[in-house]
Formats: sequence, C-alpha cells, structure tokens
Amino acid sequence: MLCSAPSNPTVANSSSSNIRFLVTSDLEQGIEEYKAWIGLPLRIDQFEHGLLIRSMLIHIGNNERLSQAVAIGGGTAMHHMLLDKPQRHTENLELLMRSDASMPDIVSAVQEMGIGFGMQVIESDAEQLALKKQYPYYDVVNLKKVGFFNDFIRINVYIDNESHANDMANESDLRTVTMENAWFSGSAKVPCAKPEAIAAFKMALLNGHPSPRILDNW
Repeated sequence: MLCSAPSNPTVANSSSSNIRFLVTSDLEQGIEEYKAWIGLPLRIDQFEHGLLIRSMLIHIGNNERLSQAVAIGGGTAMHHMLLDKPQRHTENLELLMRSDASMPDIVSAVQEMGIGFGMQVIESDAEQLALKKQYPYYDVVNLKKVGFFNDFIRINVYIDNESHANDMANESDLRTVTMENAWFSGSAKVPCAKPEAIAAFKMALLNGHPSPRILDNW
C-alpha cells in the first residue's frame, strides 16, 4: 500500500550536532490530530513522538528492505498493532530480525528511515556499547531530533537477532497500520509478532529471563 510522505522539514544548520529543523504548519496540525485521536494525558512532546513512531511503522511496512527482514515486537507492537489505538506512550521500536536477514542491511535501512523523517543518527552511548559487546546478536540505532516544541525527541530502534527473536519474526503475522493525518497519511501491512509470542516473552522477562532490552510496561 502507498503512503504520502511527510512534509519535509528544512534543515536550518546541518553542520551542527544539534540539528534544528524548521517544520511546517502541517506538523503542528498533525500533532494536534494525533493528540485528539489517542486521547491520553501525555506531555505535548510525547504526541509528536508517538506520531513519529506510528509513521515509522507504516514506512517499515512499505519498505521492501525492512518489511522482508524484520517484524515488530514489544510494547510498540502491542499498543500500535494489536490494539485499536495505543493505551500508553511507547518510546522506542523493537525489531525482531528474521533468520535469513542481514544485520548491516537492516541498520542501514533504519538509519535511512530516521534521516527521512528529519532525525539525526547519533552514536551509541557507553551503556549501549557495553550491551552490544555482551550480546553480539543485538544492535541499536539511536535517532534524535529537536521537536516542534523545542524538546529533544529520541527514538532507540532495537534490532534483536537472538534465536527467539528469529522465531518470532519468522512466524509473524501481517497487521494493518493506518493513519490519516495532516502530517503523514498512509496504510501498510506490517509484520508483527504473534500476540501469544509477545505475551510469552513479556512473562519470561518478568520472571528474570536475561535480555538486553529495557523492560517496558504493559
């Protein structure tokens, strides 16, 4: 399925490490529409954050490199794909890697996605570098931007290549994600881990199963 691209922001100062984006009025209206749709008592910057997350899900479903390589897992899958609408704010994306996919290719595609959405790819911090050393099957792409309301928005895209993640991705279903919004409108069938697999993995984490990911709330 096709989607309309977001109104591209104009880079004001691309030489700065803290890139400031000049956004159009479409983004402000899009944030207000997302706020009205989700209906949760969140901070104003979290509505823009959620708008980006949902837009990225639709991009993943429409991107051949990503849709054939990963499935969505974790709280984002639960709230944006298994429910009619999110019941809480989700900050990050968890990508479960298919057993026949390439980690470098996924990382490259995720970086391109972030840049396409006006975000900057930043270096992993010391904690994440230590995790990547300890868990060679795991990688993360860190994206950030200055939001419409001058708050820093950061999205960590976790890519899991552990055997259980491979199984969840290989057995995933396609879930339709749709959004009609002044800033981004589109629809896509996005690979999503099965509900029972997400629930089982959550329970394993709650019972102390080791994992590099930060446990998010249900």
